[in-house]
Amino acid sequence: MQDAHVLLPDMELVSTLLTFPVLYRCRVSYFAVFDGHGGARASQFAAENLHQILAKKFPVQNVDGLIRKCLLDTFRQTDEDFLKKASSQKPAWKDGSTVTCLLAVDDVVYVANLGDSRVGWVGPCAALVVDSSSNAHVFSCRLCSVGWSHREQEVVRSR
Repeated sequence: MQDAHVLLPDMELVSTLLTFPVLYRCRVSYFAVFDGHGGARASQFAAENLHQILAKKFPVQNVDGLIRKCLLDTFRQTDEDFLKKASSQKPAWKDGSTVTCLLAVDDVVYVANLGDSRVGWVGPCAALVVDSSSNAHVFSCRLCSVGWSHREQEVVRSR
């Protein structure tokens, strides 16, 4: 199987088990799905490492901009680490993976994705992710009508 997932309803327990100092002053949960392409190594690597890198980089202050930057940096670091490992193999690994990650920090939900994987949300909520497509303007107008702003290629926040 090329896919993987991680469910961590309490990141503080994980950081304690991983024995590195992370100071949480908030409730943090992490959920991620990895859709492997061309093999299982990339999705397995991301499943084993993304949350650990996130915990190491997680900001001490619960500031929206810092958490968004942390997510982006975590995705970038995980990708760089996998590419380094994959290129050192003989022959080089050609695996890939999409990822969809949901990070809940107190009462705020952050959704980040890489590739074509998306989060579906059931219940009363504005769209979390809007794809770049011919319908993007329609979806952007819908977001604005319920009080949300949309910026492409950015982590989107929902309360």
